[in-house]
Amino acid sequence: MSNPRIEITEGHVYSFKTTPTRERTAMVLSVKAGTVHAVWLLLDQSRLWNLSIEDANQKVLSDLTDDATGKEFIANLQKSPGKSFLQPALIPANSDYTGHPLSGWQAKLESNFTLLKKRKADANPNTALPIYALEHGLDEVEKTKLLQDLKSTFVTRQIQSGSPPLPWVVHASEVGLSFDGKEYWPMFEADFPGWKDHHRTDLAHLFHRFNDDFGGAMPIPGRWSDHFNRICLPITHSILPQLYQQKLSTCLAPLMRENRFFKHLFDDLELLRAIQSEGERIYPNDYFNLFLQGNRLIAEIVRRFFGDTDESLQKKSVRFTDDIFNR
Repeated sequence: MSNPRIEITEGHVYSFKTTPTRERTAMVLSVKAGTVHAVWLLLDQSRLWNLSIEDANQKVLSDLTDDATGKEFIANLQKSPGKSFLQPALIPANSDYTGHPLSGWQAKLESNFTLLKKRKADANPNTALPIYALEHGLDEVEKTKLLQDLKSTFVTRQIQSGSPPLPWVVHASEVGLSFDGKEYWPMFEADFPGWKDHHRTDLAHLFHRFNDDFGGAMPIPGRWSDHFNRICLPITHSILPQLYQQKLSTCLAPLMRENRFFKHLFDDLELLRAIQSEGERIYPNDYFNLFLQGNRLIAEIVRRFFGDTDESLQKKSVRFTDDIFNR
């Protein structure tokens, strides 16, 4: 039985059901283009989340704005490091970065993502395909230079919620490729001495600006994104971290040998269930299995890798390469 429909209003505080057994208190920042932008407190850290209007209406339980819980939430949020999120309009979506040391990278990447968004829309007029920051189009030399410029810029300007978002988002997603399944920040912060906890919040804000501007991919709600609530954005935009690529390959091998794979190839949910069953057997209690839950992109990656025919399936070895991700 679905929840009664509640009109979602900017600036109001709601109780959301984020999983079947978990609720969150969230303030809605804005409602635009079919998306609800919310922020909630979790372990004294502010967190942004985007939901479609449809999903939000299915998950919202009640409006707490005028209740004691809502008033306390607002008071705590105003004291928190994330209080700047309460005024997102102060940071225009298309800011003028003239004179900023990262302005050249911002313009170059904005051109790439604008063209990519148009190409996807033209090719799929009836489906809004998400944009991934990993689809940046930079080569290895450019990625190295981008990191150098980010490091020098951080020394003088650090990172702020109003920084040019695209250079930071692209680099953070590249770091996500090396995610070891447990730790992300040590790898990222090693290049930026002086990085503080509040800079993580600023980076999250830049990801949400990217998602707003280009229809970027959002983490799939569930236990995986709840557990990795501070890093789920860069991991999501890395498409599939290298460690997870290896584990996915390992899970697919027995399915192919036992012919359990082929009958599920074009059924996303059944394919994911089959892969997850192997994952739980081979990697028990591993967060990789949570990452698989409901992640239809995994099914798309597998199909792209194996192709459309049984002949191509039989000839493949299970090893993912960059061309699978259009890199």
